[in-house]
Amino acid sequence: MKKALGVLSVLVLITVMMISCNAEQKVNDTIKVSFNVSSSRALTVENQNFEPVNSGDLTWYYHGEKKTDKEFITGQSASMNKTSTDYWTRISTGDELSATFKEFSQGQWYFEVKAIKNAGTDNATQMYYGKTNGNVLLTKGNNTISISVSPFVNGVKGTLKIESVYIDPKDAGSKNVAPNKLLINGIEKTYTESADKKSISFTELVEPGTYTVEVKRFGEDEGIVLASASKTVVVYSGLTTTIKGSVEEDTTSGRFDVNNNEFVINTKEDLILFSKLVNEVGMNFSGKTVKLAANIDLAGVEWKPIGQTGKTTFQGVFDGQGYTISNMTVNNTDTSANCSSGFFGWIEDHGVGIVIKDTKFDNAHVEGNHYVGVVAGYIYGKIDGCVVENSTVVARNVNDDANGDKVGGIAGYVGEDAFIDNNNVINCEITGNRDIGGIAGAVATGVDSFKNNHVSNATLKYVTDGLTKKGPYNSAGAIVSGRTGFVPDETNTATEVTIYKSASTNDELNNAITNSTDRNVNIAIASGQTITLDNGIANEGDKSRNITFIGNGSQSVDVITNAVSAEGGQLNYQRGSSFTFENLTIQAGEGNFDGIVCNELTYKDCTIKGKLTLFGKA
Repeated sequence: MKKALGVLSVLVLITVMMISCNAEQKVNDTIKVSFNVSSSRALTVENQNFEPVNSGDLTWYYHGEKKTDKEFITGQSASMNKTSTDYWTRISTGDELSATFKEFSQGQWYFEVKAIKNAGTDNATQMYYGKTNGNVLLTKGNNTISISVSPFVNGVKGTLKIESVYIDPKDAGSKNVAPNKLLINGIEKTYTESADKKSISFTELVEPGTYTVEVKRFGEDEGIVLASASKTVVVYSGLTTTIKGSVEEDTTSGRFDVNNNEFVINTKEDLILFSKLVNEVGMNFSGKTVKLAANIDLAGVEWKPIGQTGKTTFQGVFDGQGYTISNMTVNNTDTSANCSSGFFGWIEDHGVGIVIKDTKFDNAHVEGNHYVGVVAGYIYGKIDGCVVENSTVVARNVNDDANGDKVGGIAGYVGEDAFIDNNNVINCEITGNRDIGGIAGAVATGVDSFKNNHVSNATLKYVTDGLTKKGPYNSAGAIVSGRTGFVPDETNTATEVTIYKSASTNDELNNAITNSTDRNVNIAIASGQTITLDNGIANEGDKSRNITFIGNGSQSVDVITNAVSAEGGQLNYQRGSSFTFENLTIQAGEGNFDGIVCNELTYKDCTIKGKLTLFGKA
């Protein structure tokens, strides 16, 4: 027999059946009857067979009394004081409870029943009591009497104990959920959280009766119910009722019915709930499809990437149906080697067919330290038909593990067996320390498909922060970086993509200029660094370039130290080239004829120390 979830009342059916009677019995108006009731029928609660909390069998007794002209006292308190076998008739135990009643006569009768646990022993305990609702009329023929039975109350409390309880999710493959709220009969209770924060415990003396215990998991920020479970139990006088371990999740977690294979997102709150069901509850959505049914504005929300390595990751299908998620902001400060940032964080396909498709992102700002992309930071799965517009993506370089590595408009890193097809990146700025790409920062050579992806009007920058780090490597590409050896085919295109090379030393600066096959050279200078422009590095003919230097206000370019003495001043000859300086400090000379000899010189948000003269084509 299974443990019952509990009883509010137990219906006992007493069937009084008419059997063959002789003439004498009819004269005396007396009926001899038999009593038959099945234990499973008598004790069925919520389709589960009831069993006492502790070991031992219940023994059932009945008492019947005919109403006379003199009213007799009825009720629990009076009848419980009567313990003699003359008052109570025992019903035999067994699969079919059966007994032969005393002779009954037709008329008004009163019946009561009780159940004793461990009857006939020193540990005998009354568990249930019930009586007819008033008197019942017995007539010739079949008679059925209904008695509602409830836990027996005698002034002695019982104990309700919750021991290491957690929510067992219905979603297959999901982890157990630690509750953060406990309600008993609707009243919130203070519980004890386990040391590993995976379960809760609680103990309280309560009156005998029926109790509904609810455990819930609420989201960290919005107070949304992420998972809930409930169990109804009976507490008996002087005994302990214990709920231990897992409690099966209710059908609905928050707004989502976990039995459904398709979830529809209509609001910002729905989308936040979806992320929390993965990140906090551990639903992986394997075999399920999540669909956007409206444009979602995430302004004001600090988005937490869905799924991280070592934790639950999304394992289903996310179908944007062409709708747009706008104003998403991600600021992931995790500095571990596998930190992943984007709408999704870490996605790893274990043969379940993960798909992210037909989703648009507008005005997203995503920052992380490693594996950074708007759609996903790290992907072993399929991204198809997604669009990223008017967005910025930044991979910060903070240590040797989180080194500003692998950053792209769609994804940071694309692993083997992935499919990255039919995606677009438009008018975006992507910044990192190495492995920077318009579509993806780095792509494994074993990728299954990488086709029909397009980048337009994008800027790719290298910016380091001057700390101990790997790189910079100057591994940036309009579509993907080339450092892993993967080369995208001709179905992938890029137009109007500006790539800034990185420089933190003079050698890196000179190599970025002289080794460029493009006349337009864009150089991002490492934070806090000072570099010196060498005389003649871009002077005349094939050496001439259109060079742009950018910084963040902490860098300096010295244009005078390596200049040459000529024409009464210190001149840095770069004939045929143009120079643009943005957000930098320029160290110039003090003479009236000190400066750069070049075609064009432009400053944006710069500080100039000394005198700087433009000599044009002199």
